[in-house]
Amino acid sequence: MNKPLLAIAAVASLLSVGPVAAQTKMQCTQAEMDKVQSKMSGMSDKKKQDTAMKEMKMAGDMMKKNDMKGCMMHLDKADKAAGKPS
Repeated sequence: MNKPLLAIAAVASLLSVGPVAAQTKMQCTQAEMDKVQSKMSGMSDKKKQDTAMKEMKMAGDMMKKNDMKGCMMHLDKADKAAGKPS
């Protein structure tokens, strides 16, 4: 009688891990910075592009200081400002 409950619990726990695993943060690497930079090059919204450029500069500054947490935060903001690639 407990085996079906255990099976259901096991399946439910596996399904709940999926969305969490998909929410990976950007890493502060040159490859990620290049990816965001390429998204920015196709932007038509000047205000959002300026915001993304400022965030990229701050991310670069943080990277030089070896502040990976700060770099990831600014890189993520730049990526969100850049939006989806066109």
